This record gives sequence, C-alpha cells and structure tokens, in this order.
Amino acid sequence: MATLPIVDWNAVLLQALGEMDPVAGRRCYAAVLMIDPFTLWDDLADLLSSKGFAGVVNFPPAVIAEGFPASVGVENAIEIERLKWFADSGLRLAFTAASAEEVANAEARLPGRLDAIVHMPAESWEHPVSERIELRQEASKGAFSALPVWALASDTA
Repeated sequence: MATLPIVDWNAVLLQALGEMDPVAGRRCYAAVLMIDPFTLWDDLADLLSSKGFAGVVNFPPAVIAEGFPASVGVENAIEIERLKWFADSGLRLAFTAASAEEVANAEARLPGRLDAIVHMPAESWEHPVSERIELRQEASKGAFSALPVWALASDTA
C-alpha cells in the first residue's frame, strides 16, 4: 500500500496555469513532474500551449522524486516517454539530470528534441526551494552535452 500513488503533484501547476496571464513572447518552460499518475496530460499540454509556453522541463526529475540512485535505466523510462509525448504535442523540451550518464541516456532517447540540459547534481537538492530559482549557463557544456547546460546560479544555491 505504501507504494501506491496518493498525491496529484501537478494539480497546483494546472491551477496556477488557469489563473495566470499568457507568457506569449517569452521563452518559458513549465516544470512538470513527468511521473505523476493523476495528471490529465492532454489538458495540461493544451493549457500550456494556450498560455504561450515554449515547452516543458522534467522538474523535479524522476530520479529525485522517486528517490532512486542517480543511475539510468528503468527508473526514468516513464519520464522519457512522457517527454517524447510532449514533444509530439508541439512543445519543446529541456531535460533535468543529476549526472552525465542521465544526459547521455536522454540525448540517445530524445535525439534532436532537447533544447537544453539543466544540471542538478545531488548536492544541489540540499538547498531550500525558493519562489524563484535562478539558473546560469555552465561555461563548459562539452562535459555533458553539445546542448546548452544550465545549473543553479551561485547566489541561488
């Protein structure tokens, strides 16, 4: 019984989207928990598009939300498939990962569909969440990916 899903994690996102003004003209990505079993995905994609969002990012990533070790495999299969679905729905993608291994897996399974990587190593999850999370582009993107790589800004962490 303890493993049954009991929380609609994306409900707050849907509520906030319904109440907000469109973000048209901005390059905004919505943070979506891709493994939420309760979300009405078609409704969410329609609402994101109608509000002018460019795309989605898997935040928090499944590896963190589910408490898995930072390894790739079955634990992020649902997350990757959901990201593919969002791309097929016309939204762009960014991928949050804790390791280079996760990035390589995502790039292999989402070829040509990712706009950027958000690097969130395990130690970054020790910092409190705030209303606004600032990201900075990492100087050496080649260590992870040919894509732009973003991380927590030093004044955020």
